[in-house]
Amino acid sequence: MSGLNVGVIGIGNPHYALTVIGSLACFYPERPWRLRLWDDDAELAELYYQVSERVWGAGRTGAIVEVVGTIAETVRDAQRVIMMVDHPASPAYTWTEDALQTQESRVLSLIHPRKGWESLAPALPREEGERVSLLHKANRLASGDEDPAPWLWNFERSPIRQWLES
Repeated sequence: MSGLNVGVIGIGNPHYALTVIGSLACFYPERPWRLRLWDDDAELAELYYQVSERVWGAGRTGAIVEVVGTIAETVRDAQRVIMMVDHPASPAYTWTEDALQTQESRVLSLIHPRKGWESLAPALPREEGERVSLLHKANRLASGDEDPAPWLWNFERSPIRQWLES
C-alpha cells in the first residue's frame, strides 16, 4: 500500500478514543491509507474498531482499519503514530520506543510525551466524563443507536487532523 500508515497505541483509552476516531474520520488524504489499532485490552480495541467502522461510514475516509495484536505490528511502516496510554511507566512506552528504532515515524503523544515526540497539549483537552459514560457513548455509536454525522462536526478542525495533514 503506497498511502499513509497510521498506528494508534492505547485506543482503549476512553478519554481520548472518541476524539481520535472523530478526528481520523474527518481526515481525507489523497491516497488510500491504513490505520492499525492496538490496546492491551483486546475487547476495548475491538469496541473502538467497531466505532470507527460505523463512524467512518459517515466520514467516508477510504481507510483500511485493523486491530493488531502487538505494538510492533501497530507501528510497522507507520509514518504517523498516536500514543494515548495513560500511565507513563507502562511498558507500552518502552515497547513503542524499541519498535520505532529502525524507522522514521512522527509520534504524537496525547498524554506523556517522550523526547523527540510531539504533543498537542493543551490544545487537545482530555474528554471529561466518567469512564462508564464515555464507554456507553462508544457502544451507542458502534451499535448504530446514535447517528455519528452530527457528532463528527466537532472534529472538522481537530488538532489531530491538522497534525496528520502537516
